[in-house]
Amino acid sequence: MVLGDYLYVTSSPRLGSEKLLALDPATGKEVWSAGVGRNAWIESLDQGAVYVSSGGTSHLALDAASGKKIWKFKTSFFGKQG
Repeated sequence: MVLGDYLYVTSSPRLGSEKLLALDPATGKEVWSAGVGRNAWIESLDQGAVYVSSGGTSHLALDAASGKKIWKFKTSFFGKQG
């Protein structure tokens, strides 16, 4: 997904812990990365934030320019505590 000057992707779990990567689309170079947990995917990009879900129970908002965590919360999965 693209927002502003960066391309955002999640890394493969084969590379270790999954990360959200911000890449420069012109060069492919990594601008920043942030650990986001297992089975992560990008839900949306909006108002300078990247919204990520991990394992269906953790939800994060990261600053799109720096990768700093804005907030994180856990939800239950199939009625069980996350």
